[in-house]
Amino acid sequence: MKSAYKALEDHPLGPSDAHGSGGPVTISSGTFRYPLTEDMIAAGEMMGLERVSDLNDKPVERVGYYSHNISKGRRVSAAHAYLDPARARTNLHILTGALVQRVLFDGNRAVGVAAAVGGKVEAFECRGEIVLSAGLLESPRLLELSGIGPADVLKAAGVPVLRDSPDVGNRMREHASISIPYRINSRCGSHRNFFGLGLIRSAIQYQLFHTGALATGPFEVGGFARIGGGEGPPNLQLYLGGYVFALSDDSFPVPLADVDRRPGMSIYGQLLQFESEGSIHIRSADPSDPPVIDPNWLATENDQRLAIETIRYIRRYASQPPLRRHIVEELAPGSECQSDEDMLLAFRRLATCGLHGTGTCRMGSDERSVVDERLRVRGVSGLRVADCSVMPGLVSGNTHAPAMATGYRAADLIIDDSR
Repeated sequence: MKSAYKALEDHPLGPSDAHGSGGPVTISSGTFRYPLTEDMIAAGEMMGLERVSDLNDKPVERVGYYSHNISKGRRVSAAHAYLDPARARTNLHILTGALVQRVLFDGNRAVGVAAAVGGKVEAFECRGEIVLSAGLLESPRLLELSGIGPADVLKAAGVPVLRDSPDVGNRMREHASISIPYRINSRCGSHRNFFGLGLIRSAIQYQLFHTGALATGPFEVGGFARIGGGEGPPNLQLYLGGYVFALSDDSFPVPLADVDRRPGMSIYGQLLQFESEGSIHIRSADPSDPPVIDPNWLATENDQRLAIETIRYIRRYASQPPLRRHIVEELAPGSECQSDEDMLLAFRRLATCGLHGTGTCRMGSDERSVVDERLRVRGVSGLRVADCSVMPGLVSGNTHAPAMATGYRAADLIIDDSR
């Protein structure tokens, strides 16, 4: 998989053991900086984190600017990097506005998919292999609608059992996260770039030069830390930005909502080695019927302990002199939240998912695993799954690159098996 990661990248630091060069996905080092970002990094150094030029370069406790898959102010998505250059191929047909309902089988061999297009269900036949790449939630749902999943779930939903696969839709793990927003006393942050005259300036800068606040991701500074004692790689990822998302009436910071017009700073932490496992299952044979999703967060004592420690760590980070001089107050959960019980309750109330879920179509060598080591769905033929749902555990970071690396590796496996 390491070679897959390197093959994807065109990294500004050039080729090395950690980076690739010449790949279709352009990587840009964090270039949008302002006075508060340097204070954020300085505070991290005072917490014992090593300042690095590339957060992905080594697995130590570290702090630095995030890199992004952005080129000239535009996100380099998988579609941009791989699909767009292939659009003219005669053996490729792209159909949008279609809702896949189930995989079609002849015996135990996958031979097509049924999809609703323009209100009409059509069958799309396949002589080769079918690859599900619908993600953590949709891939297991499609398997269950097709008769592959826990027998009791399928029977209760009225779906004939083709393959009793008990881990389909189970073993779901995610990066549980919390954002702590702060009011600050200066204009050294970035909030003013997103409204009024500041937004106009940002838009002009973006249009003319493809740089500035609108040409980067939502958080400029990142960190990886070890909390909860013990040894091992970092188990907490940090995101820091010089603004605050708009708060709801109950002081809940709404992710990716409007930016608060007053000066603020956000420190967002997510647990990388969360133990609790959730599930997603169909409730009926109707593809339009929403599934039942049970995140099951904080189900273990260790996860609860680390949730509390996450809040404590973020507060210690914010209390370091480079940041303390800017902070007026903690907006949520607030200074009145001090006991372990209150912090756990606050984490439960304010927690969001990291959008980094894995495990619902778990890969493994055991018979309970959904796919084998070559991503083939066990018990049937002609069907693979290639997305984050096959990952048997959480990755210690974001899942965009691992998802693309999985697709890259899946292509190699399909070619190898077709020979």
